[in-house]
Amino acid sequence: MSGGFSVIVPTYNEEKILAANVRRLMKFLNRLRAPYEIIVSDNGSTDGTAKIANRLAEEFPKKVKLVRLPERGVGYAFKAAVKAARYDKLVSIDADLATDLGFVRKCVRLLETHGIVVGSKIGGSQKRPLLRKILSGGFILLTRALLGIRLTDHSIGAKGYRRKDILPFMADVDAGSFYVTALVYRISKSGRSFVEIPVMCEDTRPSKFILWQEVFYRFNSLLMFWLREKIM
Repeated sequence: MSGGFSVIVPTYNEEKILAANVRRLMKFLNRLRAPYEIIVSDNGSTDGTAKIANRLAEEFPKKVKLVRLPERGVGYAFKAAVKAARYDKLVSIDADLATDLGFVRKCVRLLETHGIVVGSKIGGSQKRPLLRKILSGGFILLTRALLGIRLTDHSIGAKGYRRKDILPFMADVDAGSFYVTALVYRISKSGRSFVEIPVMCEDTRPSKFILWQEVFYRFNSLLMFWLREKIM
């Protein structure tokens, strides 16, 4: 595996799992025998998440980096981590490590030739509540219809980006999770190649989002984005 990479882990109130999961992630990454860093990007946690991340950064100064934001917003956390990243290859995963870590290995290799790598639950194995499957599927269908994004899924945290490819589009990254859709659209429209690969997802814990607020936010953001791009 050639070249180094940065693993972005957005966090919000993850004190119960962060230390164990970062160590588990490091154990896996060490086997890849390539330079790497883990960026814990904390956005407004009110528990001990930031203190735990800071201790990990002190214990592993060449491997773990803490980026801390006072306000909540997974998009803000992603943007700050991209700015702080040491490497061009970026892999974003959720703090609960709900997706198979094998995605990281595949993602880093595919970023040699693709501008974006999308982890997809479709075609992979997933254990998720039925309602979340239905809402996620509806959102994906609408993005295909309105924006022409030819993907079967891009709703989970498993993603890979080349930093140089997404930097021109960081203005589209807002506070919430819609930034993923915006970046996929921008990169696909810019002519850069992208690839979608199936991943196993065991997303069984309760969501940190208030479901209906998140549904309204995503669908409203999609509509506003579509209006700006296609109508205005």
